[in-house]
Amino acid sequence: MCDTFCVDKGTGLSKATVSSVCAKVSDILAAKLPEFVKFPDGADAALAKQEHGAIAGTGVHMRFMLLKLV
Repeated sequence: MCDTFCVDKGTGLSKATVSSVCAKVSDILAAKLPEFVKFPDGADAALAKQEHGAIAGTGVHMRFMLLKLV
């Protein structure tokens, strides 16, 4: 299962500890998201949508992968 690098074996940390740290870091990053990601509103939103449509076409489809933590 650990083809390239096992954090628990490489660092001596348990999988539970690594999982806990990852969850805490994710929560911190999510809380800071509004500081770094701004969505346009009003006329700026209309312009951004128009510009994006010119690049991506009329519809945008994104595929998301869900990760299963073991």
